[in-house]
Amino acid sequence: MTRKLPLAVLAIFSLYVSCKKGSNSNSSANPNRIKSYVEAVHGTPFDQTDTFNLGYDGDGRLTTMTSRTLKMTYTYNGTTSFSFDLYENGQFSIHELALIKGGTVVDSTWQYNNTHDTTTEKYILNGNVLTSKITYDYSGGLPFVYSRNDYSYDNNGNLVKDVDGDGSGGINSVTTYTYTSKAFQLATTPIYWPAQAKYLPATMTIKDGSGNPTATVTYSYVFDNAGRVTQETDAVDNGSSVVKSYTYY
Repeated sequence: MTRKLPLAVLAIFSLYVSCKKGSNSNSSANPNRIKSYVEAVHGTPFDQTDTFNLGYDGDGRLTTMTSRTLKMTYTYNGTTSFSFDLYENGQFSIHELALIKGGTVVDSTWQYNNTHDTTTEKYILNGNVLTSKITYDYSGGLPFVYSRNDYSYDNNGNLVKDVDGDGSGGINSVTTYTYTSKAFQLATTPIYWPAQAKYLPATMTIKDGSGNPTATVTYSYVFDNAGRVTQETDAVDNGSSVVKSYTYY
């Protein structure tokens, strides 16, 4: 079975993948460069608070994200590829290699973990906009489609729907989005991920394969005088919530 990321890592990647693509400008000139990130989970049996400190290279690219239990590192091979390594409590967990198309956007990934499972992901793009992501699992020796995500956009290029399938025609979930008018400037992943959301999400509805909603998340934000997010609250209709706080360089 394909290895799942820990809760804190899932929250980071599910919300901030592709939030900022573009130039490799010097890091000191980027006013949106995040110094630290705190995530507090409330109202669940696994309540926890994690603080992540972020590091960058001379081109402003993310190189490290560390907490007391997790360490994530990014190593770049020019603009052709980069690798990601995850360590949990000092022990290796996941290694991933991402190939960059045209020096600007990820085309595909290859991953293995400490349970000897291997997966690859293929990104289907329209320009630099992600339309589908197909995940292949090799744990049985032969590759099979583990999951497929298809993304829909409105006429303004905003992500409005993510259909998560099981690779055999079944639908695991349908996530729909609405947006605030604030630009999506948060960046806690490398700049090379394909673009999706243009604005911060206001609501997210998760549905089952029959179209029935299973959870609704409502987002609220606090901004500083520069318009940057300093706090985000993700409130789930079951009473749980995640509060994220950001400081900048």
